[in-house]
Amino acid sequence: MGSWELYDLGKDLGDKTNLVSKEPEKLQELKAAWEKMNAKMADPVWLP
Repeated sequence: MGSWELYDLGKDLGDKTNLVSKEPEKLQELKAAWEKMNAKMADPVWLP
């Protein structure tokens, strides 16, 4: 997986301003939610 990016799509629909450096707490919150959801996912049936 590449590096994480964070955008406010309500204000920046074109994904022009990456907010990772300005909103590190929000990034950590969203990463934790993603990791929790991803842990519940089944392993892929095939590999790329």
